[in-house]
Amino acid sequence: MAELEFKTTWEDLARANNAINPMPISRWDKTQGREVTKDYAEVHQRVKAFRMVYPNGFIRTTMDSHENGVCIIRAEVGFYSDAGPVLLANGYAYEREGSSQVNKTSYIENCETSAVGRALGLAGFGIDTSIASADEMRNALHQQQQPTQPAPQCTDALNQPAQRTDALNQPTQPAVPFFEPAKDTPEEAEFRAMVETLYKPEDLARWMLKKFNMPFAATPVAMIKTVMPEDKVREEYARMTQPPAEAQQEPTTETNTEGGTPND
Repeated sequence: MAELEFKTTWEDLARANNAINPMPISRWDKTQGREVTKDYAEVHQRVKAFRMVYPNGFIRTTMDSHENGVCIIRAEVGFYSDAGPVLLANGYAYEREGSSQVNKTSYIENCETSAVGRALGLAGFGIDTSIASADEMRNALHQQQQPTQPAPQCTDALNQPAQRTDALNQPTQPAVPFFEPAKDTPEEAEFRAMVETLYKPEDLARWMLKKFNMPFAATPVAMIKTVMPEDKVREEYARMTQPPAEAQQEPTTETNTEGGTPND
């Protein structure tokens, strides 16, 4: 096998990542009951870091699915060697038209940016705090409809001790991956239920994490259908739920007074 053109070292990757200026993004954490802030790398910063290490590398995007205002885009990043293209990583993104302000006019472009960001993240660029990019997190937060503060409690404020709320006095919490369950339409919920009937939960969890880096409950049905075609799922589900032949109703015969059948 021909020798690869690039001999990337850990120092090369670390040098490129050090050039990234992360963006702090805050969100309300319901489990901690407070606002948390975390640094995320923007997609264009990851692209610049990638070009520092692989100036002649490639970033490719492919529309895997586009129907009913929903698109799924796959991004591939890698470099060229004497032996041919070398794939470093790929990433997927899913967007629905009109699901946010930017998606009213540019949901395909937004989806492509997210896919490129995830592919570069999985290749090791800008992942000091998260695989998700700053662009991806901003989009996710815009689509989530949740209160920025918890509901007020009916307590006597005069009898409560003063609480310090400045960020410097808050304990540091480890980062926990956060996934919201997918919002299915009735038809999508029916398809998801059929898949859950056909396969074990642990198998579905393993497949979805390996393919899309998210749990089954959070994976949009449109993405699931790219690896589990709907016609195959429905055919297998019908076969599984169909009653066995011996359980089907058999023709009955009547006995006359002499003990024979009506045809005797």
